[in-house]
Amino acid sequence: MTHRRRRRLAQAVVAVVVAGLAVGLVLLFGPRALVMSGFTGERGTVAVDECAHEVESGPRGCRGQFTPDGALAPVTRVSVADAHGIGEGQHVTVYREGTLANQREVWRLVLLLSALLICVVALVVFAVSIGLQAVRRQPWRTWEALGRGFATALGVGVPVLVLAVVLYLVG
Repeated sequence: MTHRRRRRLAQAVVAVVVAGLAVGLVLLFGPRALVMSGFTGERGTVAVDECAHEVESGPRGCRGQFTPDGALAPVTRVSVADAHGIGEGQHVTVYREGTLANQREVWRLVLLLSALLICVVALVVFAVSIGLQAVRRQPWRTWEALGRGFATALGVGVPVLVLAVVLYLVG
């Protein structure tokens, strides 16, 4: 095998591996973003009975009994993040996935999906650039392909991140 064929094969392998990473990111973090923002899971109500008093970073955690919609009695005890100033004794509509319950929040969904979008677009553009170099029989231009990938990703992802911030401030 000649040097040029080895280079083309290596470029093709790198392109396929990077594209596989992009697919893996979507399969791993896409459903998690939906769960964390309350767009999947079993709908119900949490009767909050205890909340942490002081938390330095992140939202305060609360716990309570989860009752699914249509059920008469609580099913399980769950944790719910206090993103909206909930307190003990309140009933909050949530979507449960396991022992975690999340309130439905569009801004969080947009924020998580925009971060995922930035990563995936960067990887896909990089993979396509390296793949095209292999097809066109061009030498390695890794830094050029990386720059193109991240510039495109930031150009697409930053406006979506701004939208997430606006939704958070408005909501």
